[in-house]
Amino acid sequence: TVSNHLPLVAHLPPAGFDVLMLDYRGFGQSTGQPTLDGVVEDARAGLDWLRGRARARGAVDPARLVVFGQSLGGATALRLLATDRRGVRLGVIESAFASYRRIASDAATASIVLLPLLPLALAVLPDRARDPVEAVARIDIPLLFVQGTADRVVALRHSEQLYAVARAPRTLLRVKGAGHLEAGLRPEVRAQVLAAMREAVSRA
Repeated sequence: TVSNHLPLVAHLPPAGFDVLMLDYRGFGQSTGQPTLDGVVEDARAGLDWLRGRARARGAVDPARLVVFGQSLGGATALRLLATDRRGVRLGVIESAFASYRRIASDAATASIVLLPLLPLALAVLPDRARDPVEAVARIDIPLLFVQGTADRVVALRHSEQLYAVARAPRTLLRVKGAGHLEAGLRPEVRAQVLAAMREAVSRA
């Protein structure tokens, strides 16, 4: 939700970046029922809203956009960027998983309580054609992957798999000892991400 992730991006406006955050349908203050395809459409709606705001008020430069996705948002961002990247100069993907089935399996096998439910969960997840690892191969803008090596929610191998499939130019920033979404809290990591963002939008 916006409230959960606000501390993770609060440093961006003082650094000169306007930020649009949104709650997916069924999350936070948004109504509706969440679905994995629905959150992709919600992200697309946010991107379209930005482009419309640029045309209406000149408040946003539609040719200097960065999509920044964290965890589920990172997986969602990859699926979005596979089909809609007009004006997007960089994708920053932090702690994203490569496969819906793999992350469900990871979570279930780590819990005696959840393990018996794994077959039911797999039955309702999207098919492999909609996995983030399938989407990333179709993205032709620079991607920056950020991943903590001690992440117990989304293991490092997910980012490594995404990086291996992604087109150049792409970068994988492994952050030693960082847990889930902790990497971006480190000043040295923030500095590297900001530098990549500035470089990307300066080329527009």
